[in-house]
Amino acid sequence: MQDSRGKGLLVALACYAIWGLLPIFWKLLSAVPSSLVQVQRMIWCFVCVVAFCAIAKREFRNLFRDKRAVRTFLLSGALCTVNWTTYVITVNSGNVVETAIGYYMNPLLSILLGLVMFKERLSPAQIAATALAAAGVAFFTFSYGQVPIMALILAVSFAAYGAVKKRGGYPSVPGMAVESTFTGAAGFAALAVGSFIPGLWETLTPVSAVSSMAWTEGGMVLMLLFALSGFFTWLPLQLFSEAANRIPLAWLGFCQYLSPTLALLVGVFLFGEPFTFAHGVLFGCLWAGIALIAIEAAVRARKPRA
Repeated sequence: MQDSRGKGLLVALACYAIWGLLPIFWKLLSAVPSSLVQVQRMIWCFVCVVAFCAIAKREFRNLFRDKRAVRTFLLSGALCTVNWTTYVITVNSGNVVETAIGYYMNPLLSILLGLVMFKERLSPAQIAATALAAAGVAFFTFSYGQVPIMALILAVSFAAYGAVKKRGGYPSVPGMAVESTFTGAAGFAALAVGSFIPGLWETLTPVSAVSSMAWTEGGMVLMLLFALSGFFTWLPLQLFSEAANRIPLAWLGFCQYLSPTLALLVGVFLFGEPFTFAHGVLFGCLWAGIALIAIEAAVRARKPRA
């Protein structure tokens, strides 16, 4: 049991490390219109998930006969698509730090969704953490002169995605296969439309003339990067599913902060993005809220069971 938890913790850390370092990979595709990157990502993720199910002999086709499952995964697929698209656009527009803000906000929004959708009660620490997050966003908006729209979209879409999957209650791998079938079908349809409308991708998400020429002449290297985009989308999701089955949810919740922390470091130190006083106050409020929740969880864990 202890050995299983140890492996689960390593798997969870690997999952969130990949998510945190993915901005480096997406920068390799910064010359490609983000709309096309997203379409290719949806297609190749579908290929990876179905290939894994075939190799591991995991059946999922029966879920297509369940109307509730179809509704669940259509909605989760739509939310996932919004999240993925926003993430790639934000990274490739030079705002990696804003993605970190979004994913620091995510668990706090999940707490609020738990209150609204699942009638969960907020503890004093959760109430304080939510208030701190709201205060940090308000200060950032006032001081920085703009609402962190992309961060909010990332946080809301991913928190809603988790809530929909939780309410659905379906097994993770078959569910991921059904979800990726829907998103993959949408990707194939969009690619077909794009093949009949010249310049569609540049119109949706413009790039410079030089960049446009570079990506249209990418050839096999570009196709390899597209395939890897699907692989790097599927792999951490699969690792997340494995980790969730091996370790307590509290451990998993703590590990998730590795991802935005790495993204923050990559944005500031590797890509040279600005980190202002307003950023510092916002991150300070988010981290204070996270610390309150972590301390509360640790105290509860130390209490003897009845």
